[in-house]
Amino acid sequence: MRLRSILLTSIACAIALPAAAADLSHAPITKAPIAAPLAAYNWSGFYLGGHAGGVWGDKDWTDVTVPAAPFNLRSGDMSGFLAGGQVGVNWQVNNIVFGIEGQVSWTNADANHTCVIGFATCHAEANYLGSIAGRMGLAFDRTLIYVKGGGAFINEDFLVRDLARTVVGTFDDETRWGWMVGGGIEWGITGNWSAKIEYNFMDFREDTFRFVTPVPGLFRDIKIDQQMHVVKAGINYRFNWGGLGPSAGRY
Repeated sequence: MRLRSILLTSIACAIALPAAAADLSHAPITKAPIAAPLAAYNWSGFYLGGHAGGVWGDKDWTDVTVPAAPFNLRSGDMSGFLAGGQVGVNWQVNNIVFGIEGQVSWTNADANHTCVIGFATCHAEANYLGSIAGRMGLAFDRTLIYVKGGGAFINEDFLVRDLARTVVGTFDDETRWGWMVGGGIEWGITGNWSAKIEYNFMDFREDTFRFVTPVPGLFRDIKIDQQMHVVKAGINYRFNWGGLGPSAGRY
């Protein structure tokens, strides 16, 4: 009897084990949850901002009234501080960002130099300058590297003083136009705030100005050639389409 019981028990186990193994092979497999991908930083949108920095350059003065005048091609260095604001709009496609930006800066940049040896001093004072330019850059998530180019303008006052510091020639409140190129890098701080560092080169070409003198009917035509360099740091606040979110494409 005992032998028979052992035999029956063995047969029952042999039948049950494969069935249990088959059940285990069909057990559901649960995958670990996949974290949602982080959204790419989006540079698209309308923005406003402010900036501050420095400006420097040089001016060449040439008297064209009397070709042999002693202050032909006298150069003077101009430098100073600037601060102002900018407004613009960006469009982002994949990691390429296109934009248009206008900016204007107040400045105290000025220049004083001897333009007639032993006789006169030429003085130039800039009041404000700015640009209207297109921008194009590459976005690496929160970092944007860009170049820009377009038109530039500057408003200045000019005068010439003699040895007694008497003004002997003036040309006031002149706005000149030229061209500019530049570039910079901008960082996204939060969804809407960003900070930037930028360099601009501005060329205002040669223009001839008729200086008024204290003597009625007497004038001097002076040609002035000027280039300017600007380095500034700024901050922008972006509206509308800005913020963290999916861009026009993944990269």
